[in-house]
Amino acid sequence: MYTGTLVKYLDKRGFGFIAIGAGTDDDRAFFVHISELQKAGVDIPRVGEEFLFDVAEREDGKTRAINLRAL
Repeated sequence: MYTGTLVKYLDKRGFGFIAIGAGTDDDRAFFVHISELQKAGVDIPRVGEEFLFDVAEREDGKTRAINLRAL
């Protein structure tokens, strides 16, 4: 599991990005869909919220955040 922060959320499009390792060599951001946020009990995502999450590969080969837990 990773710990990360919601750094961008596009309300009209229903997705955003959770970042880990800001300012380090392991600085990465993962796509997150509104459905995953809602499963974690977050109806109105706010930039700056922190989450525990797993990572899975999407159909296009990119990664996405899944199994979120709000901290």
